[in-house]
Amino acid sequence: ASILLVALLCSFTGWLLARYLRHRLRPIAATAAAVREGDMRHRVPVSTRGDEFDEAAAALNLMLDRVAGLMQNLRQVSSDLAHDLRTPLTRIRVRLERLHDGDLGAEAIASLIGQVDALVDLFNAILRIAAIDAAHGHHGVEHPGAQGLVDGGVEVQARRGMVGCVHGSIS
Repeated sequence: ASILLVALLCSFTGWLLARYLRHRLRPIAATAAAVREGDMRHRVPVSTRGDEFDEAAAALNLMLDRVAGLMQNLRQVSSDLAHDLRTPLTRIRVRLERLHDGDLGAEAIASLIGQVDALVDLFNAILRIAAIDAAHGHHGVEHPGAQGLVDGGVEVQARRGMVGCVHGSIS
């Protein structure tokens, strides 16, 4: 009889523990599902208990905040790069159209080649930064951002005598 009572007590305690764990893990799973679906605003609720679940929830929320910030930075840098590259690419296109119509001479063609080389140098600098970061794991290190990259492109152009191909400021 006592063995049966112990077995029932263990079963009931196991059921209560499983229910408690399911209750505490459900918000974490719901947040993970929301983030997986693209909702980066969703966070794990943190209770006032201050237990290990709350510590894990707070850590997950900090991580999600950091990821959301990095994604915002990526969107901003992408937008800045697209904006700053539009003008020189448009200039090149217009000059190529004029070349097609026979309106440009050898000097203008050489200038076009220089402008394309400067843009390639800018993209190569971006790729070098990404490769160095990947190889050395510089997580949390601040990079020069779009303005620094544009300044680097302007510097390359200045060495080639092509200042004016890319504007040196981000609007």
